[in-house]
Amino acid sequence: MEENQFQAEKQHLAQTIDFIHRELARADAQGEAQKEAIRAVQEEHLESSRWESAGLHSIQGFAEMLEQSQEAQNLARMESARDNTLRMIRTLVRMRERPYFARIDFRFQDGKESAVYIGRATLMDKATMKMQVYDWRVPIASVFYRYGVGPAQYEAPAGTIRGELLLKRQYEIRQGELLYYFDANEEVLDSFLRDMLGRPASSSMRDIVETIQRDQDRVIRDMEAPLLMVQGSAGSGKTSVALHRVAYLMYQGLQKARLDPSRILILAPNATFERYISQVLPGLGEEQVRTLLPEELLAAVLPARALGAGIQPRSAWVERRLTARGEEKRRLALCRSFKGSQGFVTLLERFLHELPRRWIPFADVDYAGQRVARAELCRTEICQDRGRKAPLGARLAMLEKAIWERVHALRPARMEKLLEFGRRFPHHAQEAAAFARMISIRESGRLLQQLRAFTRVDCVALYRQLFEDREAFVRLSGGLLPAQDAEALRQATAEGLVGDKIPYEDAAAMAYLQLRVYGCRTFAHLRQVVADEAQDLDVLHARLMALLFPGARFTLLGDVYQTLGGSAEEGLYERLAQALDKGPGLMVRLDKSFRCTREIWEFSRHFLPPGAAGECFSRSGAKPRIHGAADEAALADVTLRLIQEIREKGFQSIAVVCKTDEDAKKLYQQLKGREAVALVGPGSSLLVPGVSILSLYRAKGLEFDAVLLWGVDAARYPQAEDRGLLYVGCTRALHILELLWAGEPSPLLPKEESL
Repeated sequence: MEENQFQAEKQHLAQTIDFIHRELARADAQGEAQKEAIRAVQEEHLESSRWESAGLHSIQGFAEMLEQSQEAQNLARMESARDNTLRMIRTLVRMRERPYFARIDFRFQDGKESAVYIGRATLMDKATMKMQVYDWRVPIASVFYRYGVGPAQYEAPAGTIRGELLLKRQYEIRQGELLYYFDANEEVLDSFLRDMLGRPASSSMRDIVETIQRDQDRVIRDMEAPLLMVQGSAGSGKTSVALHRVAYLMYQGLQKARLDPSRILILAPNATFERYISQVLPGLGEEQVRTLLPEELLAAVLPARALGAGIQPRSAWVERRLTARGEEKRRLALCRSFKGSQGFVTLLERFLHELPRRWIPFADVDYAGQRVARAELCRTEICQDRGRKAPLGARLAMLEKAIWERVHALRPARMEKLLEFGRRFPHHAQEAAAFARMISIRESGRLLQQLRAFTRVDCVALYRQLFEDREAFVRLSGGLLPAQDAEALRQATAEGLVGDKIPYEDAAAMAYLQLRVYGCRTFAHLRQVVADEAQDLDVLHARLMALLFPGARFTLLGDVYQTLGGSAEEGLYERLAQALDKGPGLMVRLDKSFRCTREIWEFSRHFLPPGAAGECFSRSGAKPRIHGAADEAALADVTLRLIQEIREKGFQSIAVVCKTDEDAKKLYQQLKGREAVALVGPGSSLLVPGVSILSLYRAKGLEFDAVLLWGVDAARYPQAEDRGLLYVGCTRALHILELLWAGEPSPLLPKEESL
């Protein structure tokens, strides 16, 4: 019986692949025909466009121009159709190797049964309208991810569809050949997942479409929540879930319309992570969506003329916090704590309220011997609250326009006086009109300069002034933090703003002021924003996102226990939800880790606070080991020996994870002549197969077969707040974890007897 079923499945696969070959041949022929048709239209369009420019002013010329416009539109439609054909060809080529990965047999309440083969894309016979393969994102496919054999249901546009799942089968197909299949129950699925997780890591993230878990599927398919927040343990698949959610939204859309890639934005924590996830969506048959780093987003808001040498990368900001010592460390901690709080947003709002009253230099404006605007009246006009919702920048622009209208009303009389003045001088008499215009232009230029001094707001310069003016800062920060801390914060910020490069945390505040004064329409078209590593966001970032993406829904994913340089904050998501102003939001927890072996997970939990949620998918491996050396030169020898041992076990993806970029750079200099290693840092964010040396910050969100957590000594990890750093480093490992220290081990490491 089993052999008969296997042969039947092989025959069905062969028939499906044969159908794909026919569809591929048809699509190739269609693509060639479209290519030739486009070429013919382009040649005809080029030939017919050669008319004399004078002809454009005739009725015939206008008709020809109109015809050309229609031809251009027709050509655009033809090119769009060919793009769709090429996209179909790419999909069919991928499906030829592996058309589907699962099958469910579903019995509907009316007794009708349907065998549903599930793959990465839809395959339909248009002649018979029969579905050969269902895309994993269609409603009925959710049954595969959420139910075992027995009663099941799914949500369809027509409502809830109930029935019974009769069969749940999974396939291993390679190069168009069926290797095996199994009928899935919980035990068998765990075995399959264990096998998948035991495979070597890749230098880029892979999709998880075959192994999506029930809770993950609920996150991926949620269409209701304007704000979806996911708190997930390290290795719980948060990032994969986010990308599959993007693919689902692009397929399913919002409000029954497919969501175009241009309407989605992913906020990535760093360039290494950005590259690491870049192949997931194309692997699922979707176009890549735009990804921005934090500093890139801020640069898109601030005026280019105000950026100077640019914005400090977030990685450099984190690096400074991790390497600071003594008084500098205390001041940086104060700055980060306050500038990430609602108190800082309140301070900025107070500053915005004061801008027209104290900070904008309104002045009397005279023209042609008459006063066209009085400073105090201008100030009163701008400060008066008449229920207008226009931002300050728009109100100032309207004031400037009103003043110019008064100037224009006086200009004819002024020109007459200038003409009369010009005729008094014999050497200007013949060109009095030109002379009058020249004087008028110069007057207008000076007047414009005078106006722009108080109708244009330089938010970057004003932010600097705020921290230079001690009296003003004391006034605005009153009640928000102790006076001593306020002065320390002011001095630290003022010193940081002296250079040409804008500090990252201050760029965020400047961008907030810019948005509140002028607004921003650059991202108004976005409908979905995905932010990974949400534990590194704060209230100010969330307020920025609310202002930048007013029409978007948000998906935030993070792990409060992976906060770099700080302690876990369970109330973070509530504060972010309040700042985003999208309602309370839907909170989902993914507490099961699928990345690490059980031994690595249990070791990593040593660095979590008592009672922290989280469990590990059952997969066994080697116990983590701790290695010590007298000094860092000896530790380099230990590092090389461990790399060789790991390679001999067949693992190729090896990460030597250091605390900072500076540590990684120094270690790279020690090892590069003795081992084939690649440095992942500010100059290169590309992950390649083999041995990578990188910092904790750049390793966040990534995974490797083996991790050597380097420099776990008392000097680098002395305090309890460093536990989160060690947790991040340990949970990058899939199969092997080694910890290395020189001199004296960190007091945070577990004692040998507890290992």
